[in-house]
Amino acid sequence: MKEVIEALLGFRNSCGHACRGIGFAIHSQKNLRVHLAFVAAALAAAVVLKFNAIRLVLLILTITSVIVAELINTALEFAMDLVEARHHPAVKTAKDVAAGGVLVAVAGSVIIGLLLFGPSLWALLRSCRG
Repeated sequence: MKEVIEALLGFRNSCGHACRGIGFAIHSQKNLRVHLAFVAAALAAAVVLKFNAIRLVLLILTITSVIVAELINTALEFAMDLVEARHHPAVKTAKDVAAGGVLVAVAGSVIIGLLLFGPSLWALLRSCRG
C-alpha cells in the first residue's frame, strides 16, 4: 500500500512539473498562443457542426500533434541555448530542424482540417446560397 501511495504522489508531482512547463510555454511562446487560438476555433466549429466521435477523435489527435511539436520545439530551443549560448551552426541547425517539425505538424493539421471541416462547410455554404 505504501508503494501505491508513493507512486501516486510521484505521479502528482510529475503532473505539477508538466503543468508548470506547459504554463511557461504558453506565456513565453507566441506561436503556441496562436496555435491555441486555432484550437479554440476548431473545437467550437466542431461543436457547431456536430462532429461525430470519429471526426472529433481525428481533430483531437491532430491538435495534440501540433501542440506536442511546439512544446518539444520550445524545450529543445531552451536546452540548446543552455548548452551553447553563442551562435553555433550546430545549435542553429538543431533549432531549425525542430521548427521544421512544427511546420510539418501544422501543414498536416491544415490538410486534415480541410478534410474534416471542408464537406460540412461546403454544404453549409451551398444551403445558404439557396
